[in-house]
Amino acid sequence: MTTGESIPAMQDAETGEHPPAHLLAGIEPGPATVRTFRSVLANTLIANVTTSYLWFALTFWAYLETKSVLATSIIGGSYMLLVAVFGTVFGTLVDHHKKYSGCSFPPRSPWSRMRSRGCSISSPPNG
Repeated sequence: MTTGESIPAMQDAETGEHPPAHLLAGIEPGPATVRTFRSVLANTLIANVTTSYLWFALTFWAYLETKSVLATSIIGGSYMLLVAVFGTVFGTLVDHHKKYSGCSFPPRSPWSRMRSRGCSISSPPNG
């Protein structure tokens, strides 16, 4: 961008409408997609905070045991390297493989079908 150009707005200037979302075929935007997005966002937040906390604890423990800044820098550097490498590897896998809508093998019972779809209840259904 050159000086003087405006940043494209998320809304159409004349109608005030947002551009349509790019979703997979058969998926309509609505409360279910927002709920799913928020669930994934919360799960990612919890996973990242937990991982960072544990690596910090390891680094701090190493410093307390060795009083060596070199040891903490090696641990911190290895954490950053692992995050960068595995983020690239797993991001490539996720981007290049299509999402399956169900199991790749047929489940044996209604209970296993429920478990494979992410449902959780305390006991299997009778019958």
